[in-house]
Amino acid sequence: MSGGASLTKSGHIAGLDGLRALAILGVVGYHLLPGVLRGGYLGVLLFWVISGYLLSVTSERSASKGRFRTGEFYKKRVLRLYPALLLMLVFVTCFFTLFLQDELRGIRRELLSVVFGYNNWWQIAQQSSYFARLSSASAFTHLWFLAVQIQVCLLWPLFFKLYKALDARWPRLQARNLFLVLAVASAAAMAALYRPGQDVSRLYYGTDTRAFAFFVGAYAGTLKRKAAPALSSGKKKIGIAAFALGTAATLAGYFLFDGQQGFMYQGGMALFTLLFAGMVMLAASLRLPIGRAIDRQPLLWMGQRSYEIYLWHYPILFCCARLSGADDLSLPLLLLVLLLTFLFVQGSRLLLDGLRAVKAPKEKPGKKPAELRRAQTRPNNV
Repeated sequence: MSGGASLTKSGHIAGLDGLRALAILGVVGYHLLPGVLRGGYLGVLLFWVISGYLLSVTSERSASKGRFRTGEFYKKRVLRLYPALLLMLVFVTCFFTLFLQDELRGIRRELLSVVFGYNNWWQIAQQSSYFARLSSASAFTHLWFLAVQIQVCLLWPLFFKLYKALDARWPRLQARNLFLVLAVASAAAMAALYRPGQDVSRLYYGTDTRAFAFFVGAYAGTLKRKAAPALSSGKKKIGIAAFALGTAATLAGYFLFDGQQGFMYQGGMALFTLLFAGMVMLAASLRLPIGRAIDRQPLLWMGQRSYEIYLWHYPILFCCARLSGADDLSLPLLLLVLLLTFLFVQGSRLLLDGLRAVKAPKEKPGKKPAELRRAQTRPNNV
């Protein structure tokens, strides 16, 4: 068991859904109210720390049973990421065809960059700015995040196998430090490439300058304890207080730290990443009640659907802005965006779960197909 986490057979770790909810609240809040939640983009870092942590923990678990296979790893990631993504892309493109034909210009190249996982580099080549107003953006601007996720997942088996080879060859070397070295290199690249007064989109979008969050999460996932003795009441209170302070610091960051501030590229994002790694470890700890406490409604609902929320909310916001002709939406329109996001998230989840149920192999009466059970409890690796 890594990091004292409670990893069930379904792959669920208590507390991570609650943290995903905290992350998606920041991201959606930033897109809807950029003048208020100036630092909501920090939720992306929290998502990536969670993803790195899960990649590490689940890969270690598979390897311990001799079942880590690169092909199987890729298959699971494709099945997790692409059905919901393709459904959203098809729907939005059809909507453009009917109501916003001007948005179809140049869309083929953009869609290819999304589907094949290089949209972040495509946006860099197009000199797109993540911090541009909606009138200068695309309905798929937010999918740069998914491109970085896909690229890291493509390389993950290589990094993980290298880590395992180092651990087997030199067990005292603490091979997990490989992930720290990679994280430091990525964060250092961000700081080194930063130039005051210049557009920061290259640093914000680049896989090389953003991967440190994954690697910090992966390092946290490799931390092992030989035993997990019960904590005293005092230490539990300290752990709970530390998590509460971390949550408060996260919320403060959402309001205070603009995405174009130099500090954020010269160590600020790295500091928040370390904070998030600590919060993940505290939430996932079996010896603390934090995970069970934050995995409650409505946070549980948002966390379990954070990927779908991320996919749908921005295109809906974009289309509402285009149809209304305004960058700054009124409160009724913002509420409409939230309502439509809820409906599309629920609708897409029901549709895809229904398709998985149809394709799942039949089992004995009274039992759910194994694949359907896994689909219903599949962890959200965004």
